[in-house]
Amino acid sequence: MEQNELASAVAQAVGQALGEMSVGVAVVILAATDAVSKQTGIDRAQLFQDMLGNLPDVEGAARNVVDVVRETVGAALRDAKAAG
Repeated sequence: MEQNELASAVAQAVGQALGEMSVGVAVVILAATDAVSKQTGIDRAQLFQDMLGNLPDVEGAARNVVDVVRETVGAALRDAKAAG
């Protein structure tokens, strides 16, 4: 395998791993947030809104994770608002 082919294969593997990790992190955060939001007296929509407001702007691989979390929490917020 040539050096360029090897570099390309490594880049693809790393990219796939980062994507899978991002989705995993988002699922874990959403599960934890869902559990917290089911506690008595917690406004689910406000919780998700606060989470979105506190997500940092980051660079590099961390940006992928934060973007997936932002999308997931945003969808949860829309669902919570639709549920009333």
